[in-house]
Amino acid sequence: MLLEKPGELVTRETLIARLWPPDTFVDFDQGLKKAVNRLREALSDCAEQPRFIETLPRRGYRFVAEVHEERPEASAREEVTLLRPIAVPESEAQPVTTPDTRKVTTHPWIAAALLSLLLLSAATIIVVRFTRPAPLPTVFETRALTNDGLPKQSLATDDVRLYFAERVGGTFGLSQMSVHGGESLRKETPFVDPNIFDISPDQTELLVSGAGHEAGRDLWVVPVPAGAPHRVGDVVVSGGACWAPDGVHILYTQGHDLYFVKHDGTEIRKIATVAGFTGRPRYSPTGDRVRFTVYGRDGLSLWEMRADGKDPHRLSPAGGDSLQQCCGMWSPDGEFYYFLANFRETPLANPVVGGDLWVTRGNRSTAETDGAARLTIGPLAYSALAPSRDGGKLYAVGTQARAELTRYDPRSNTFEPFLVGISALDADISRDGQWIAYVTFPEFAIWVSKLDGSNRRQLTFPPAHGFLPRWSPDGKQIVYTDLDRNKVFIVPRDSGVPTPLLPDDPGNQIDPTWMPDRNSIVFARTHLDPDLAIYQVDLKTRQVRMVPGSKDLTGPRVSPDGRWINALSRDWTTVMIYDVQTEKWQQIAKADKGVFAYTNWSHDGEWIYARKFPHRAVRINLADHHIEPVVDLKDFPEPGPSWMALAPDDSIFLHRDRSVQEIYALTLQSSK
Repeated sequence: MLLEKPGELVTRETLIARLWPPDTFVDFDQGLKKAVNRLREALSDCAEQPRFIETLPRRGYRFVAEVHEERPEASAREEVTLLRPIAVPESEAQPVTTPDTRKVTTHPWIAAALLSLLLLSAATIIVVRFTRPAPLPTVFETRALTNDGLPKQSLATDDVRLYFAERVGGTFGLSQMSVHGGESLRKETPFVDPNIFDISPDQTELLVSGAGHEAGRDLWVVPVPAGAPHRVGDVVVSGGACWAPDGVHILYTQGHDLYFVKHDGTEIRKIATVAGFTGRPRYSPTGDRVRFTVYGRDGLSLWEMRADGKDPHRLSPAGGDSLQQCCGMWSPDGEFYYFLANFRETPLANPVVGGDLWVTRGNRSTAETDGAARLTIGPLAYSALAPSRDGGKLYAVGTQARAELTRYDPRSNTFEPFLVGISALDADISRDGQWIAYVTFPEFAIWVSKLDGSNRRQLTFPPAHGFLPRWSPDGKQIVYTDLDRNKVFIVPRDSGVPTPLLPDDPGNQIDPTWMPDRNSIVFARTHLDPDLAIYQVDLKTRQVRMVPGSKDLTGPRVSPDGRWINALSRDWTTVMIYDVQTEKWQQIAKADKGVFAYTNWSHDGEWIYARKFPHRAVRINLADHHIEPVVDLKDFPEPGPSWMALAPDDSIFLHRDRSVQEIYALTLQSSK
């Protein structure tokens, strides 16, 4: 078929239509790829540097060698002798059969056509039989290997031990234990807050990041079960890393980019850039492909590219781009690909909550929406996947996610529970002090109630992902961000349906806040938008204007009297304030180390409270710009992204992590 059109594209659809009858039910892609691979083997050809057959990704194939056609002479004949019975009279007792000496001639192309038809039929039977996909696995048994309730955030295995990061005494450290469970042993490291990315192909070295830089995390090689760790040069990662199949090189991510580096930190080169923040890369077992997670405008998605960084494209294995998908791992034989979906965090470097576990076939390299199956449906949210080498088990961190609203009492220096019995975060109290809006965790639905928990009602429902609700000045409406759609919505307190602030706007909206006159709302574009800035929407006309001078600013908050708007620089290191009357910006605070986030105005408008990462809450005086520490949060456990708000008396609201995390072994078996 390729020789019929030398040098031209023969599409996948054309090949499939001619190779299989319409009523054939097989994995056509797998069969076609295996057939082409066998052709290449017979021709000693290579897919990466083809001499005969070139692959056009997601389109088809092309025969690229020079073709010379030789036609047989018209007089050429092939003689075939046939034996046939000869009729004899009935009177003769013995039937006699003699050969018919007549000769039949046939053109060579007829014989060739018959032979081709025979070979095609045989090939079809073989392909149908041997390319029929194996059934997708299911989870036969789930068994907890730990029962200590300590937070855990990453793991890997060499099939003898499990290596994982676990928080003991307020800090995360590197631990190990048997794959059968039992007592864990802490491993000392020269860095803090370890996050395990991968284990080397020979199972002797972990690839681990440690806290060390504002722009990312140091990358370390840690010998196991024992040995001295060493840094990978000056490499800093932001989203993840993995070993290359040769066990010598490493692929890591930094922002939008993916880099290739030798394990000693030399020979760094960028191989790909995508429109989103990259994380969690993994090579296929054959080493020819890489899959990774991208956090982009529409959330988390899985991507694939060639090992050389070419042809990066998005995957949709679980049926559509709207489903949050991330953190994939191939089975050791490459037959299956496991990943997480319905993930409600941004798990590029440090997954905390998790999602449902899914599986698809490992050879799917296009944005097909079929062939994936869900392996788990709550109540546990899984993260940090690690398959056993025989493919029979999948180790994972399972989380029963819960958060507790707490109020910090500066007089007693204690954290007091608030809304006891409700797992919630991102709370805001109405200006009259009567109502509270909060986001349930991990459902991320927005609820409202009286401060004592009475008169509860739910305002948003999945798949909406509520974030930072804010009361209107009159306490009748709530504005919030739906992170599932990256858009700002308004919902009435008592009843009604959420409506988008800007229905025709493409999105990338975050951090809405009301002006005191209730006539307008201020919000920011996200970091994924090239027009990152502060914007103001007139609620009557729905006209949008950019606040003058706010380019590259984010996180706006309006002072109680409406005179000031504070915001953060793009890198969150600087706090700025905007005078609404003079339309001028000025710097009010600059971080020498760390960053600011979650600013809040005091109720008298004289202070700006903020989180000062990594471990503090501070307040900044509007008059003299003096920064005062409020509380040290180094040992305060928080579920995923940190947060802070203010109660009516200007005491600090935080959410405490009450989740339970354990390591589980999921036994897999083939479906019938």
